[in-house]
Amino acid sequence: MEYRINIKNRGSIFFVPYKVVNEKIKLASGDFLKVLLCILSCDEDTIVSENIARQCGLENSKVEDAVEFWIQEKIIHIDTATLNVEYIEAKTTDTNELKSVISSENPAKNTLATKAHIRYTPRDIEKKVSCDNELQFMMDNIQTVLKRPINHTEQSALINLYEYYGFSVGIILMLYEYCEQIGKTNIGYVEAIAKSWFENNIVTHESVEKEIIRLIDNNTVENKIHYAFGLENSLTQKQRDFINNWTSLGFNIEMIMLAYEKCVDQTNKLSFPYINKILTNWAENGYYTKQDVSKNDEKNKKTKEQKDSPSYNLDDFYQLALNSTPDFKGE
Repeated sequence: MEYRINIKNRGSIFFVPYKVVNEKIKLASGDFLKVLLCILSCDEDTIVSENIARQCGLENSKVEDAVEFWIQEKIIHIDTATLNVEYIEAKTTDTNELKSVISSENPAKNTLATKAHIRYTPRDIEKKVSCDNELQFMMDNIQTVLKRPINHTEQSALINLYEYYGFSVGIILMLYEYCEQIGKTNIGYVEAIAKSWFENNIVTHESVEKEIIRLIDNNTVENKIHYAFGLENSLTQKQRDFINNWTSLGFNIEMIMLAYEKCVDQTNKLSFPYINKILTNWAENGYYTKQDVSKNDEKNKKTKEQKDSPSYNLDDFYQLALNSTPDFKGE
């Protein structure tokens, strides 16, 4: 069958490289082609992956996979200055060479947290996993934890955690199990926690286990406070920071609730900063039980009564007035 194309509005046309149709169309999935068409039709300097995902009706991770594919096939090129994303070609470079390249880029910032994020192609990932039983074990177990296959973006990030952050497979699995437990398995969230651990030198099995216990306890306190304070909306990050400070000071939920009650009694409203001021004052004075606070309140009450009482005895003054005879001179 023959087709005749009648394009009336040629001003709305954009170009597609001939190589896409001639060589790559058999390799690319429908989603990959959708993403490429959106990129080629964009007339702005900066392309936001979230906008492409919304336009194509795809998840953001699939958009990133498509971009990686077209970069690898040399159809598009990422302008790192514009997008503020640092990519390193990992296809033919040895891992040790990459590490030395990254370290020499900025010796003053020679920490893994400031190194570039290596983005691997599907071929690179397949090669690395096939040559490393630990990586294969990690990928398989994470898919078991998540109860779903992990995509290319997640696999690339996991290899970075393993090779460049230096986390063991056991620690990465512990991290994923924790994230699955709290319902936050997005790879961005996983990477953020890993980066925080690295920056705070939480890199051993023992320290990670201790930190996870602390995080779980903190989440439990957050849930209890959310319910006890009668909050309708989710906790803000600032409120979480306050709660984290209270638990770090050593206060349990009972003492936090006591501070909450005092806050409401004195201000007639809920105020996280005011509660924080109360708890900080208690910590500075070593008040960690209700008995400590009660003794201090009683002491303050007596002090206030003494200050408010007159400096003379009213009964003695009254008797003196009754027994005294005024000396009138007739003025």
